[in-house]
Amino acid sequence: MTSEIMKLDTDGEFHSLATYSLDPEQALIAYYMQQEKHTYNTWNYPEKVEAIKERPMGLGFFYNKGEDVIYSRPTEEALAV
Repeated sequence: MTSEIMKLDTDGEFHSLATYSLDPEQALIAYYMQQEKHTYNTWNYPEKVEAIKERPMGLGFFYNKGEDVIYSRPTEEALAV
């Protein structure tokens, strides 16, 4: 599965940040570990991160980054399969 990492900023604007060849939860964990923790040893990434929550409507995960929200979702191509 391919997942997209997006940012929702305080102006209500959506920005694409990255694409991973992982399911949405693992993609967001990878992004979080790389961008927030500056850890690039992917073999040691945890299976769960307390800050990452499942989106209430499903199909993705998110975490709060100050005033912005970072979230993951399957790409359109992944949903079409």
